Amino acid sequence: PVDNGAASSVSRSVPIASLDAGAYFERSMGWGGKDYVQTLEPIATDGERSTQDVELASTPVRAVVTTPGNIGSIKLERQPKQLLAPDEILVDVRAVGLNFKDVVVATAMLGDEAWENGMSGATIGMDCAGVVLAVGANVHDFAVGDEVVGLAPACAGNRAVAHRRHLVKKPAAVSFTDAAAVPTAYVTAGIALERLARLSAG
Repeated sequence: PVDNGAASSVSRSVPIASLDAGAYFERSMGWGGKDYVQTLEPIATDGERSTQDVELASTPVRAVVTTPGNIGSIKLERQPKQLLAPDEILVDVRAVGLNFKDVVVATAMLGDEAWENGMSGATIGMDCAGVVLAVGANVHDFAVGDEVVGLAPACAGNRAVAHRRHLVKKPAAVSFTDAAAVPTAYVTAGIALERLARLSAG
């Protein structure tokens, strides 16, 4: 189902001892001999949230923040089918790696100027892994059906368009989920060690 309703969240503090075993939480502060954490509870702003069934095999969708600053407003939206530029590749996304950049986008921690000249802009998703669905006229090193991993803007959905230089073929022994967790971390390490620290052999 694709959620096309609106929602927000309210926060409350509860003692850690009252949380169910195995619940995920982040310890925040102690008060009166007890440790407290923040929890989020979804609330509907317009009654029951509505859903709509779509055929994902033929309908491109992606996650978008409909109310900047409200992480509870993320929903899936239909996207128009996109014509590929000569150097672009269309990917059937099988896994997406989310990182702190996506939290920053969803919570509107930075203004629009922070995303100028960036690869992905203020969108959700940049790391992904999947299967090639189509290639542009200048793409000769990838073919339909290839399993790939790399960077693509706004890839938190079932389709992504990436420049051919931003993808590599996924090793067969690596799952889509594991592969999608690699790109940003790998690029960050490469820039830090090779360009900034100028690390080289020997």
